[in-house]
Amino acid sequence: MTGTTGEHEVGVSASDVLPDADYLRAIVDRLDALRTRKIDYHPATGDEAIWSCQIGGSFPHGALPPEADLPMRAAVVAAYEALTGQRDGYIFSGWGGQLDESHRAVVEHREPLYESTDWATLKSAADAIEALSVALHRTADTDTPAPTNPADAGRDQS
Repeated sequence: MTGTTGEHEVGVSASDVLPDADYLRAIVDRLDALRTRKIDYHPATGDEAIWSCQIGGSFPHGALPPEADLPMRAAVVAAYEALTGQRDGYIFSGWGGQLDESHRAVVEHREPLYESTDWATLKSAADAIEALSVALHRTADTDTPAPTNPADAGRDQS
């Protein structure tokens, strides 16, 4: 890709700019591994009962009084102790929470919206980049013409 930008000559080949196909494939494989990896949320010490709750409404956040966390937290701690007969080991709470999309949809009586870019789309894009990289390397390094369909870049064209 030797050319000019404005008045400056650029002497950069495609192989200088694009990562090689093996590198791109390794990225896609790593993304797949991260996406499918099971995560153990339970500590090695055994089963823990963890209660979770989100409560809210149309009350404006700015209208909350100072120290508004304390009464809510005290009520939850008291209820936990009354129910389990034990003191809590920890509590995470506060007025800064937000509903995730699935909860927001329930509150708004609608179906959840999903992001338009899912893993299949990202993987497809990565595969296309890999195919283009292979085609560019083949064109730059040999006399073999680049495939007309970038999806055929990794295949034998003979």
